[in-house]
Amino acid sequence: MIRHRYYYVFTLFLLLSSQFGCKSSTAPESGTNGASGTITFGDPFDVDMTTLGSNTSKVLFAGFDPAWTPSGQIIYAVTRGTSSDGNNQILVSNSDGTNTSFLLNFQEWLTTVDEHPHMSPDGKYISFNYFSEGGTFSPYYGTWIYTRSGTPVIRVDSMWDASWAPDGSFVVAGTVNANGFFTSDVTLYAPGLYRVDNQFKTITPIGSGLTRPKLPSVSPNGKTVAFEMNSHIWTINMDGTGLKQVTSGANEETYSAWSPDGNSIAVESLGTIGFTSGTRLAIVSANSNTALSDAYTGWVKDNSAQLGYLNPTRSISWR
Repeated sequence: MIRHRYYYVFTLFLLLSSQFGCKSSTAPESGTNGASGTITFGDPFDVDMTTLGSNTSKVLFAGFDPAWTPSGQIIYAVTRGTSSDGNNQILVSNSDGTNTSFLLNFQEWLTTVDEHPHMSPDGKYISFNYFSEGGTFSPYYGTWIYTRSGTPVIRVDSMWDASWAPDGSFVVAGTVNANGFFTSDVTLYAPGLYRVDNQFKTITPIGSGLTRPKLPSVSPNGKTVAFEMNSHIWTINMDGTGLKQVTSGANEETYSAWSPDGNSIAVESLGTIGFTSGTRLAIVSANSNTALSDAYTGWVKDNSAQLGYLNPTRSISWR
């Protein structure tokens, strides 16, 4: 009886939709909130790309943790299980997979040595996360900066996820609980955000009292940092002032990426999608607190996905 009742209600809805000209498309409309550009993202072992407003995405090539370079290529990582020679590698390619170059090849087995690679604004340096239980780096946990030609420059212990500012400085998050793992020559930093100057000589805290912030993302003008804290996205000025919450609600946000004009932020959010749960990409204002829920209209759409929404995993990058 209940099943029949739902059938009659649904039939009535279709009749009314036809009567009053409601859209019959099964795919949700574009949810970019007026933002434009191209986003590359992981899915989870492929590098994918979407043009905002297109409601589609495409797989580019194998890899993970992609990010745009200043020249418009994509820098990304491959693990020993999928690389051409069984080593951890960091590569750069055109978005169509051509003109691929090997930037770093570590020639040995290292645990997650090449996560979250990014290129400096001048294209001279590469940052990446590492955690090693053996080999040249053992035992360390943090961020390395290498030259593009493969020369190590600086190791920042106990902090991850470097995000470059336009002036060549970068921001990292100190979130590591050492638990006696590190050797005595490792410098441990308290949880927080830190800025490393463009000469790689000084490390300065950004703000105070932040509760284990993660995954920093520097704005295009270099004045603000977006980051994840307490399962939501926040922003803070580079001088430590102006702490502001950007997302809220029952969902849990992780990665973020700024729009090229600095007015919007793309956020990766885990929450309900109808009667199930999953990860989606939302476009939110950088200047207000947006409550993310299934009813939010700013989710990025993908007509080829099962539920009609773009569902990235890990890093996202916007240009």
